[in-house]
Amino acid sequence: MATNKNAAAHHLIRKAASRNSKLTNNYDDQFQELQINFRKQEQTQSKGNITDLFKYPGIRRNTFILTFTWFATGFIYYGLSLNIGDLGGNLVLNFAIAGALEFPAFAVSIYGLKHYGRRTVQAWIMFGAAIGSFAAIPFYLVDFGPYIPIALGMTVKFALSCSWSVIYIYSAEGKMLTCNWSKI
Repeated sequence: MATNKNAAAHHLIRKAASRNSKLTNNYDDQFQELQINFRKQEQTQSKGNITDLFKYPGIRRNTFILTFTWFATGFIYYGLSLNIGDLGGNLVLNFAIAGALEFPAFAVSIYGLKHYGRRTVQAWIMFGAAIGSFAAIPFYLVDFGPYIPIALGMTVKFALSCSWSVIYIYSAEGKMLTCNWSKI
């Protein structure tokens, strides 16, 4: 009905109603009433636009948080990926380890999404990446050998790989219904 294929919708609804033993004598009148109600609702319903993201305080807050999360995740992830040679040690081995960490990161993020929810998982992943990033700063200033910066860099890379897979879902689910976000 949303794409003006009313005959196909009429046929499918009639077929579903007959299968479920819900077909009534005044089915055609009920379908006409359904069409009228659908058209009324379609005319009164406004289309959303980009300004709706900043109209309500809840949506505005979530928009800024997601924008910052996208920026921070992308900036640190690609900065770490492009400068993997600066960690020390063997460049090829570091690159192979960083690439191999992507697979368990996706598995961990899927497990976390199923059991804990997208907001909790995203918060803990970003917290872990921040702790790993701040913990690595002293090891870059003073030379303690290559292994500790490599381990911390790979930990941060693992957390940010998880973050990439979660943030797509988190931002896509949140922006679909702006009415629901305004109530948060």
